[in-house]
Amino acid sequence: MKVRSATPDDVSLIFSFIQKKSEFDRNIGAFSGVLQVSEDKIHKTLFGAMPFSYILFAEFSVHEVGFALYGFRYSSFAGQPSLWLDDLYVDDKMRSQGAEVTEQHGNQCFLRWVPWADIQLVDKADG
Repeated sequence: MKVRSATPDDVSLIFSFIQKKSEFDRNIGAFSGVLQVSEDKIHKTLFGAMPFSYILFAEFSVHEVGFALYGFRYSSFAGQPSLWLDDLYVDDKMRSQGAEVTEQHGNQCFLRWVPWADIQLVDKADG
């Protein structure tokens, strides 16, 4: 399993994963609305001069099988950044297969995609 960051060439793929995620959420009763996203909106908001979020893909045998959409936020009370995972989706046939990824922002935290399907945020200063 390999993990890679999305590029502007992946806009159609990102849109496809968002559609799959919305259908999954709809099936479990977590979403009943109408998707308002478009490939144009994805391109402008994720690959413009100031990206609002980032995408990672999990790949298996040169095929993308999952995606994570995340961004960074800042806690004024804690005085440190944190990572916000907004969407995580893995194709049904690839669930429970495990993938691990590290994505650093500054020297503060990383996102780990671990085999037991748990997402952990780790402050590097605390180990």
